[in-house]
Amino acid sequence: MKVIDHFGLIERLNVSFSEFKDPRDGKVYQTVKIAGVEWFRDNLNFDDTEEFGNVALLQDIFSVEMPSVKVPDSDTCGRLYSFSAAQEACPEGWEIPKREDFIELYKKIAQKDPFDWKDPERAM
Repeated sequence: MKVIDHFGLIERLNVSFSEFKDPRDGKVYQTVKIAGVEWFRDNLNFDDTEEFGNVALLQDIFSVEMPSVKVPDSDTCGRLYSFSAAQEACPEGWEIPKREDFIELYKKIAQKDPFDWKDPERAM
């Protein structure tokens, strides 16, 4: 994998790349560690239909109740989950990132608060 880093973020943020093998189904996910926090680079693709009684996947809802909606191929795009199903489908030791996690990531990358760009007059 070739990574282009025009801004020197890989060195400054101690970025490293790895992979995680889900012990439940053997699927391998690419990961990236940025400033000590590891993130999935791939979308979660755990088939939880049996574990959650065939009700957790939004994919099933789209195909039955909204047949005109094109559901992405799970092999390339991961799966569509309800929020609670996504939390349950995360492998042990992983979690769905919270808003605060993204704000902290932005602060580390941009070296400023994400709200600094706002025009104070327009922020009201």
